[in-house]
Amino acid sequence: MISDKLPPPFIVGETYLDRDGEYKVIAVAGDKLTIERADGSRAVQDVALKARIHRGVLADLNQNSGGAPVKQDRHGLTIERDRMITLLLQFEADGADHSGIEIDRHLREAARDLGYSEQDLAELHTGSNRGVFANDGDWAKAVMTTDRLHQVVDRVSYLDASGKRRECQVYRITPTGLDELRRRVARD
Repeated sequence: MISDKLPPPFIVGETYLDRDGEYKVIAVAGDKLTIERADGSRAVQDVALKARIHRGVLADLNQNSGGAPVKQDRHGLTIERDRMITLLLQFEADGADHSGIEIDRHLREAARDLGYSEQDLAELHTGSNRGVFANDGDWAKAVMTTDRLHQVVDRVSYLDASGKRRECQVYRITPTGLDELRRRVARD
């Protein structure tokens, strides 16, 4: 579950947020932090910098919660990301458990309806080779977890396209999420 504690210290095994979405802390050694993304990619980063970014993301989420979506940069709540959250709430409204991979597939199928162009779907972040659209999906899942619209109920293993074993979280909508879905449907 996303921690709203103000790191450092980071806690190994806990999940935090940065501008690219959720990450899990794998190790802390001095002023260095090893993180792992949902796709299995790992990076070693500066503890103080990651702490400032985590606090900034939480502040942005608190500031944007309850407000109307605004077209901003990719690091904040955009119209597309707000629509993504609504779509995920609708998808999870059946009350079943849904893996992150299943959610990602559902989002990919609806990408164009959510306002993403072909360029958005093809764009990759330099260095990580991680898709911009995939990061937006991770961001939406992280916001929903932070706002307790859904909860992490398990982790499952799967094989990625290259045959490498990966893990992802399994989510279930909460009563708060169902209330939020009703509010969003009434708003639209």
